[in-house]
Amino acid sequence: MKQQAEQPATLRRILKRWIRVWSVFAPFSRRHRTSFWFSALFAALVVAFRLAIPWPLRSIVAPILSAGDAPATLPPATVTDEFAGPVIWGAVFLLITLGLGWSELRQRLWVARFSIGWVRDIRAEAFQAAQDLDTRFHKVSTGDLVSRLVGDTARLKAGLQGFMTHIATNGLLYIGVTVILCMQSVLFGIIFLLVGILLLTIAMIGATRVYLHYRDFRKKEGKLASRIEEALNMNPDQSKFAKVNYSSGVHEATVVRIQGQTTLAAHAILAIATLASLWIGIGRVHAGALAPDDLFLLLLYALTLHPPSVRLARQGTRVGKMMACGDRLERLLREARRTQELTPAQPLQQDIQLRSLSLKSGRADRRRNRLRKVSTVIRKGERLAVLGGSGAGKTTLLDMIAAQLAPSRGHILWDGRDYNTISTQALRTNITYLSERPLWMRRSLESMLPAETPEKAAERDQIMDLCGAGRILERLPSGYLTPLGSNELSPHEARSIALAASLLQRNQVLLLDDPFESVGLAQTRRILEYLAGLREHTIVIAMTRPRGLDWFDRVLVLNAGELVFEGSERARQLQQGTEMDP
Repeated sequence: MKQQAEQPATLRRILKRWIRVWSVFAPFSRRHRTSFWFSALFAALVVAFRLAIPWPLRSIVAPILSAGDAPATLPPATVTDEFAGPVIWGAVFLLITLGLGWSELRQRLWVARFSIGWVRDIRAEAFQAAQDLDTRFHKVSTGDLVSRLVGDTARLKAGLQGFMTHIATNGLLYIGVTVILCMQSVLFGIIFLLVGILLLTIAMIGATRVYLHYRDFRKKEGKLASRIEEALNMNPDQSKFAKVNYSSGVHEATVVRIQGQTTLAAHAILAIATLASLWIGIGRVHAGALAPDDLFLLLLYALTLHPPSVRLARQGTRVGKMMACGDRLERLLREARRTQELTPAQPLQQDIQLRSLSLKSGRADRRRNRLRKVSTVIRKGERLAVLGGSGAGKTTLLDMIAAQLAPSRGHILWDGRDYNTISTQALRTNITYLSERPLWMRRSLESMLPAETPEKAAERDQIMDLCGAGRILERLPSGYLTPLGSNELSPHEARSIALAASLLQRNQVLLLDDPFESVGLAQTRRILEYLAGLREHTIVIAMTRPRGLDWFDRVLVLNAGELVFEGSERARQLQQGTEMDP
């Protein structure tokens, strides 16, 4: 009983969800109203031509069916009429068929125009939403975003075309045939009305099942895209890829099986209804209540209705696939709109306060804290070094300050305002972050390192040499115009270019994660001397191996996610009883 009560509740939730999705997508169709109405007009013509097809066939066959009542010999004029009638009705049938083909062609063209334009606008909005998405609260990988922008929009477009071409058109055809059958015989009309209700029910059940499975399937495809992205970015994990690849295949097979079951049920229902109508019709013909040509017309309509009705049930099931894709896109749009409602960040005037920041590890190691109750204040214009070994929590701390990671507990304040009330995009206009492993898609270095004036170009060349990236340009055939991805470079070369891009951005807060990992001491000193000229900038540098600590105003030392020291470098050295770092 409990399970039966839960099923309608689940169906109600799904229907509410679908209504919500369409309410978000509906405004995108306004620009394409003309294409929609033309597609509707030609859909009506298609239905009209299909409903008209059986009538000329009935007129051709009617004399044959009533041949038993004709006289043995016919006058010459009657013989001529006997041949002229089928020829005329045959020509009418040919014209109706040609009209049907032309109408279907025009309908498909207008449906394609409408769906392409409609989904194109949704994709554009989703692309902007992906850029605006606040990654602190919504952990979506780049591969999953690409999966939504490409895979989900493509399936949404195909589903919309299928819906308008098959479900809407065949649904209207079914209604029209049912009305005609009711006009000829109320009993036949009632039979096919009940059949239509059954077909709608099984299509709805199939669509719900496909929706539930396809949601998981699309998540698997998103993970699969993420694994491919990781592999292309020189971080391959064959076991994870194989697991997700196999799992997505299982989900796809399940969806195909559900569609096949729905189609089989539709065939069975229609076959039983046709046989029942034929049996009843033969009985009424023998009883003299129905003319043979009327029975032929009813049977012809029933057979004509069979393939469209099966397509109607099958395409109805595919609505679940379309809605699962639309569901993922709608969530992306909704979350981005929530992000847009956050207030913008003003330039830093006083400080960035870290209050009891904590972050638990992932599912594999829940007991370990990546960060635990870290509190400090980063004042405007301060130079801060964050020290610690591998796994100490340096990268996690910088990720939080850069608004790329949200703490599980604690708060970050920008001039007294909570980070959670400020949009990520607004924070990033004030923060430049060089991550531990910089990655970027293939593009020209000119787009990464723009230089609008000759002075800027000279400064760019200077910074490239300073970061050790100048020699990379020597082997590029088109210099800064050469397309280049991070996976085409060694980790050291990628970090050198990313460091140069970070120094060129000149945002107010500069966060650098281990920028001197593969750099000599002399080059480190030169970079620090350059940074010393950025007097109005707040600079936070995380280091595994301490370098040039006398340059910094303050030092933080992390160990196993905890802040174990905070103060000047001299105080740290005195505490450890060691000499100052060179």
